[in-house]
Amino acid sequence: MTVKNIVLKINAKKSTLDTLNIEGGEFGRGSQGKPLKIAAKANVHYEFTDKETSFGPENIATKRHDKDLWISFEGGDVDQPDLIIENYYAANGELGYSEGESNLLIGQHENGKYYPYVPESAEKNDAVSLLADQVEAGQALGGEEVAAFWAFNPLWLLALVPIAAVAIGQGHDNNKKSPVIEHPQHVPIAEKDSAETKENTPVIIDVTTNDTDKDGDLDPSTVVITKQPQNGTVSVDPIT
Repeated sequence: MTVKNIVLKINAKKSTLDTLNIEGGEFGRGSQGKPLKIAAKANVHYEFTDKETSFGPENIATKRHDKDLWISFEGGDVDQPDLIIENYYAANGELGYSEGESNLLIGQHENGKYYPYVPESAEKNDAVSLLADQVEAGQALGGEEVAAFWAFNPLWLLALVPIAAVAIGQGHDNNKKSPVIEHPQHVPIAEKDSAETKENTPVIIDVTTNDTDKDGDLDPSTVVITKQPQNGTVSVDPIT
């Protein structure tokens, strides 16, 4: 396993605040006990690019350690992180981001669009922003499209698209290591959904109709709601 050369861009609303290089993976900074440490910033996107592919890494491993977010890249061990974002989580110990509305981890897909890293498990509590202390979870590039530069949009939280990751020996290792992709599947891509209705009149949306799934194994029954809108409520019919 070679070192994974990752570029991290910290993107604010209109500009890139900083660009950093990270040597990650099996023989990366984490394995040497020398993780790159950066301070969390308010209202930014943390954009990852794999120099080998020029796109975002397909998978990363994450863990919450007190107020810090630990991240390791393909082949690395999340208990020996390649990157630590200090004070990423709320100072009062509650779940959620430390500052701002949305501090996403994102990457560019091969289709040219940007997407956040969402839980491989499709479980709400495995989302990066909701990790409890000492909990680790694998994340994969997918979900709702986002802008490369920060702009708060809660719509991507409405549904977590199920994502299957093919890994060597992943088994039930609780995603401690970033998976080594041998035969990667195409990541399902969720497009934005919208509908209009009159007050007090329900509307039904098939949220997977306009989604892209090259492998054809998208399971609609695994769609979950992680955040309700300010007006009205959203529910999922597990049958349809």
